[in-house]
Amino acid sequence: MFGVAAAEFFGVFRKAFQDSFDKDSIRLTSIYKQQEVGAAAQWTKFMLDDVLTATVKEYLGADCDCRREFYNLDLCAWRPRNDPYHKPQYRQPLALDVVLEHENGPYPEEEFWKLLNWYAPLKVLVCYPLKPSEYLKYFDECKQRMHREHCRSSQEEYLVIFGATGNASC
Repeated sequence: MFGVAAAEFFGVFRKAFQDSFDKDSIRLTSIYKQQEVGAAAQWTKFMLDDVLTATVKEYLGADCDCRREFYNLDLCAWRPRNDPYHKPQYRQPLALDVVLEHENGPYPEEEFWKLLNWYAPLKVLVCYPLKPSEYLKYFDECKQRMHREHCRSSQEEYLVIFGATGNASC
Protein backbone atom coordinates (compact mmCIF):
# COMPACT_ATOMS: atom_id res chain seq x y z
CA MET A 1 0.00 0.00 0.00
CA PHE A 2 1.36 3.40 -0.99
CA GLY A 3 1.45 6.33 1.38
CA VAL A 4 0.55 9.72 -0.06
CA ALA A 5 4.17 10.83 -0.58
CA ALA A 6 5.25 7.49 -2.06
CA ALA A 7 2.30 7.39 -4.46
CA GLU A 8 2.90 10.96 -5.61
CA PHE A 9 6.64 10.34 -6.06
CA PHE A 10 5.98 7.14 -8.02
CA GLY A 11 3.60 8.95 -10.40
CA VAL A 12 6.24 11.65 -11.03
CA PHE A 13 8.91 8.93 -11.46
CA ARG A 14 6.91 7.08 -14.12
CA LYS A 15 6.49 10.24 -16.18
CA ALA A 16 10.15 11.30 -15.78
CA PHE A 17 11.31 7.81 -16.73
CA GLN A 18 9.14 7.68 -19.84
CA ASP A 19 10.09 11.20 -20.95
CA SER A 20 13.82 10.55 -20.45
CA PHE A 21 13.72 7.08 -21.99
CA ASP A 22 11.84 8.24 -25.08
CA LYS A 23 14.64 10.70 -25.92
CA ASP A 24 17.13 7.88 -26.55
CA SER A 25 15.20 4.62 -26.33
CA ILE A 26 17.29 2.53 -28.74
CA ARG A 27 20.59 3.20 -26.97
CA LEU A 28 19.04 2.90 -23.49
CA THR A 29 17.32 -0.39 -24.36
CA SER A 30 20.67 -1.76 -25.51
CA ILE A 31 22.40 -0.60 -22.31
CA TYR A 32 19.64 -2.00 -20.10
CA LYS A 33 19.83 -5.46 -21.69
CA GLN A 34 23.61 -5.72 -21.28
CA GLN A 35 24.95 -7.35 -18.16
CA GLU A 36 28.45 -5.84 -18.31
CA VAL A 37 29.92 -3.46 -15.73
CA GLY A 38 30.30 -0.58 -18.21
CA ALA A 39 26.67 -0.85 -19.26
CA ALA A 40 25.54 -0.97 -15.63
CA ALA A 41 27.44 2.26 -14.93
CA GLN A 42 25.78 3.93 -17.94
CA TRP A 43 22.33 2.76 -16.81
CA THR A 44 22.97 4.02 -13.27
CA LYS A 45 24.09 7.39 -14.61
CA PHE A 46 20.93 7.62 -16.74
CA MET A 47 18.70 6.66 -13.81
CA LEU A 48 20.33 8.98 -11.27
CA ASP A 49 21.22 11.99 -13.43
CA ASP A 50 18.27 12.02 -15.83
CA VAL A 51 15.32 10.20 -14.29
CA LEU A 52 15.67 10.37 -10.51
CA THR A 53 17.05 13.90 -10.24
CA ALA A 54 14.23 15.11 -12.52
CA THR A 55 11.73 13.18 -10.38
CA VAL A 56 13.00 14.72 -7.14
CA LYS A 57 13.02 18.26 -8.61
CA GLU A 58 9.44 17.83 -9.84
CA TYR A 59 8.36 16.28 -6.53
CA LEU A 60 10.07 18.78 -4.16
CA GLY A 61 10.21 21.81 -6.46
CA ALA A 62 12.81 23.10 -8.89
CA ASP A 63 14.59 25.06 -6.14
CA CYS A 64 15.39 21.95 -4.10
CA ASP A 65 18.99 20.92 -3.63
CA CYS A 66 19.83 17.44 -5.03
CA ARG A 67 23.18 15.93 -4.11
CA ARG A 68 24.73 12.79 -5.56
CA GLU A 69 26.93 10.65 -3.29
CA PHE A 70 25.92 12.63 -0.21
CA TYR A 71 27.52 10.80 2.72
CA ASN A 72 27.70 7.70 0.51
CA LEU A 73 24.00 7.83 -0.40
CA ASP A 74 23.27 7.84 -4.13
CA LEU A 75 20.95 10.84 -4.02
CA CYS A 76 19.64 13.08 -1.24
CA ALA A 77 17.48 16.15 -1.59
CA TRP A 78 16.09 18.91 0.57
CA ARG A 79 14.03 22.03 0.17
CA PRO A 80 15.53 25.45 0.89
CA ARG A 81 15.06 26.62 4.47
CA ASN A 82 15.50 30.00 6.14
CA ASP A 83 17.24 28.77 9.25
CA PRO A 84 20.79 29.50 10.44
CA TYR A 85 21.30 25.80 11.19
CA HIS A 86 20.56 24.84 7.58
CA LYS A 87 24.07 24.82 6.05
CA PRO A 88 24.08 22.72 2.88
CA GLN A 89 27.28 24.39 1.71
CA TYR A 90 29.00 22.55 4.58
CA ARG A 91 27.11 19.28 3.95
CA GLN A 92 24.88 20.11 6.94
CA PRO A 93 21.30 20.48 5.74
CA LEU A 94 18.83 20.87 8.58
CA ALA A 95 16.67 18.07 7.20
CA LEU A 96 16.63 15.68 4.28
CA ASP A 97 13.33 15.41 2.40
CA VAL A 98 14.18 12.45 0.15
CA VAL A 99 16.88 9.79 0.47
CA LEU A 100 17.34 7.58 -2.57
CA GLU A 101 19.42 4.54 -3.46
CA HIS A 102 19.77 2.90 -6.88
CA GLU A 103 21.21 -0.63 -7.01
CA ASN A 104 21.96 -2.14 -10.39
CA GLY A 105 23.05 -5.52 -9.05
CA PRO A 106 20.77 -8.41 -8.13
CA TYR A 107 21.27 -8.04 -4.34
CA PRO A 108 19.91 -4.71 -3.02
CA GLU A 109 20.08 -5.47 0.72
CA GLU A 110 22.96 -3.11 1.51
CA GLU A 111 21.20 -0.18 -0.14
CA PHE A 112 18.00 -0.85 1.80
CA TRP A 113 19.96 -0.89 5.06
CA LYS A 114 21.43 2.49 4.17
CA LEU A 115 17.90 3.86 3.85
CA LEU A 116 16.90 2.39 7.19
CA ASN A 117 19.71 4.23 8.94
CA TRP A 118 18.89 7.71 7.64
CA TYR A 119 15.91 9.87 8.49
CA ALA A 120 13.85 11.40 5.71
CA PRO A 121 10.09 11.54 5.20
CA LEU A 122 10.51 9.60 1.92
CA LYS A 123 13.05 6.84 1.32
CA VAL A 124 13.25 5.37 -2.17
CA LEU A 125 15.07 2.27 -3.43
CA VAL A 126 15.24 1.46 -7.14
CA CYS A 127 16.61 -2.03 -7.74
CA TYR A 128 16.60 -5.02 -10.09
CA PRO A 129 16.55 -8.23 -8.02
CA LEU A 130 16.07 -11.64 -9.61
CA LYS A 131 13.14 -12.47 -7.30
CA PRO A 132 11.35 -9.22 -6.28
CA SER A 133 8.64 -10.90 -4.18
CA GLU A 134 11.25 -12.39 -1.84
CA TYR A 135 12.84 -8.98 -1.31
CA LEU A 136 9.56 -7.27 -0.45
CA LYS A 137 9.10 -9.63 2.49
CA TYR A 138 12.73 -9.26 3.55
CA PHE A 139 12.65 -5.44 3.34
CA ASP A 140 9.48 -5.31 5.40
CA GLU A 141 10.99 -7.59 8.06
CA CYS A 142 14.17 -5.45 8.18
CA LYS A 143 12.13 -2.28 8.51
CA GLN A 144 10.00 -3.73 11.34
CA ARG A 145 13.06 -4.97 13.20
CA MET A 146 14.92 -1.66 12.82
CA HIS A 147 11.90 0.28 14.04
CA ARG A 148 11.76 -1.80 17.22
CA GLU A 149 15.31 -0.60 17.93
CA HIS A 150 14.89 3.04 16.87
CA CYS A 151 12.16 5.61 17.17
CA ARG A 152 10.25 5.85 13.92
CA SER A 153 8.53 8.93 12.60
CA SER A 154 4.88 8.58 11.63
CA GLN A 155 5.73 10.73 8.58
CA GLU A 156 8.28 8.25 7.17
CA GLU A 157 7.43 6.34 3.98
CA TYR A 158 9.33 3.78 1.93
CA LEU A 159 9.02 3.25 -1.80
CA VAL A 160 10.71 0.28 -3.49
CA ILE A 161 10.68 0.37 -7.29
CA PHE A 162 11.62 -2.90 -8.95
CA GLY A 163 12.99 -2.88 -12.47
CA ALA A 164 12.87 -6.12 -14.43
CA THR A 165 16.00 -8.03 -15.35
CA GLY A 166 16.40 -10.51 -18.14
CA ASN A 167 16.37 -13.31 -15.52
CA ALA A 168 13.64 -11.92 -13.24
CA SER A 169 11.00 -14.19 -11.76
CA CYS A 170 8.40 -13.64 -9.05
